[in-house]
Amino acid sequence: KVDRGFDHGVFIPLKLIYPNADIPIIQVSLQKNLDVKVHIKLGKALSPLREQGVLIIGSGQATHNLSEIRSIANSNTVLKPIQWAIDFTDWVHQTLNKINNKKYDEVENDLTNIMSVAPNARKAHPRTEHLVPLFVAYGAAIGNNNNQDLKYERIHNIIAIESMSLDSYLFN
Repeated sequence: KVDRGFDHGVFIPLKLIYPNADIPIIQVSLQKNLDVKVHIKLGKALSPLREQGVLIIGSGQATHNLSEIRSIANSNTVLKPIQWAIDFTDWVHQTLNKINNKKYDEVENDLTNIMSVAPNARKAHPRTEHLVPLFVAYGAAIGNNNNQDLKYERIHNIIAIESMSLDSYLFN
C-alpha cells in the first residue's frame, strides 16, 4: 500500500541511523505466512541490490515475548537476563557464526527449522514476525550462489528487561 506511512520496524531504526531521513527508503512487507524459506528466498531476490550500494536492513528482535516482560515501574531492581532468553539468543548467534566457517547449508537448514530446533524458540517468539526480518537479511547476504566471501559478526549483544534481546548482526 503506497499511501501508508512507515512501520515502527522501519521508522525507529532509521530515526536513529539517519535522523535527517536524507536517503531514499523502501519498506518491504513480510509475507503473511511468516514462512522462513519464503523470507530467505525474498532476501536472495533482493541480494543483487547490494552490488548497487543498497543497504538492506532486517529490523526485528532476537527475542520478542511481551507476556514475559516483568514490570519495572516503581522498581529499583536490576532485571538480569533470564536463561531461556540467553539460550535462544546464543543459539541464533552460534548458528549464524557458522557462516564464518562456510557452513551455509547447515545455517540455512538450522534457520529453516529454527522453531523446532532452537532452545526455547516458542518462548522467545510466540509469533515470529519480529524474527522473520533476520531471514530476509540473511538471504540478501548469502545471495543465490552462497556468497563465498560472506562474513558474520554480532555487533551488539544485550538482553534488556530480562527477556528482550536487542542483538544486532552484520553480514558483510
